[in-house]
Amino acid sequence: MLLRQLQVLTRRLPGRVGALETTTTKPSVSLLVTTRARAAAASRTQLPDPADPIISMSPAAAKRKDVQRPPEEAGAPQKRGKDAPAAAAPAPSSPTYWLVKSEPDEYSVDDLDAGKGGGMWDGVRNFSARNNLRAMRRGDLCLFYHSSCAIPGVVGIAEVTREAYPDPTAAQVGGKYYDAKHTADNPRWFCVDLRLERRLKRMVKLSEIKEAAQGAGKGGGGSVLSGMQLLTRPRLSVQGVTEEEWREVMRREEEQEGEEGEGKGAGGRGVAAKAKGAGGGGARVASAAAKAKRNK
Repeated sequence: MLLRQLQVLTRRLPGRVGALETTTTKPSVSLLVTTRARAAAASRTQLPDPADPIISMSPAAAKRKDVQRPPEEAGAPQKRGKDAPAAAAPAPSSPTYWLVKSEPDEYSVDDLDAGKGGGMWDGVRNFSARNNLRAMRRGDLCLFYHSSCAIPGVVGIAEVTREAYPDPTAAQVGGKYYDAKHTADNPRWFCVDLRLERRLKRMVKLSEIKEAAQGAGKGGGGSVLSGMQLLTRPRLSVQGVTEEEWREVMRREEEQEGEEGEGKGAGGRGVAAKAKGAGGGGARVASAAAKAKRNK
């Protein structure tokens, strides 16, 4: 009897076990599908990076207008491809300063001023000076210096209007500046175009710059001008000028502007010398005038 009951239970048991497996398997597959779907969705979502300064900034910093934000956050649509805006032009840099020498008998500040559109700065046949010409950029400023004359000095300011290009005078056969090694395919010498910006209110003389460099000039500035190439490389016709040197020369232009009536500055001593006359005649004229005034 007992054996018969066991046989009956044995025949019924496989069906119940199959039913149990079916009921437990279905929820497991459903849970697995749901878990995988959530993982895939999470992988497609870009989570914020804690290291991002925009995410990690404080609320107070986020309100500042000078904080750079991505275009999406700023409300600007992001363009790609050919519709993308061109890159912003770099901010204009401050001009570089130079000094250019010219003999006034050959080409003076008056000659540069005569051509209102400017003039070609050609004829440079020194490699260091040529390299300085090639380094010039449009908008750079130059001290116009009169050299090899009775009173050398800075007389004006010129602006570079055209950057370096092959010097045409080097290709003129028989000309003063001709160079057979200068060819169109391999130019050796270059020039720039300059335009007179303005004349100085008074000449800043070479003697004054030398005195200032030695510490003997008025107003100081000796340490600034002591390294000026005008003094350290006096034969170089195109020279670099530092911003400090430029400012010192400009300051000295203004320094004695109101002192010319005292015999100081440009022309003051010359006027006094002319008043004296040769052999002291000026003094005799002044004495005679004073005597006539007393007799009246």
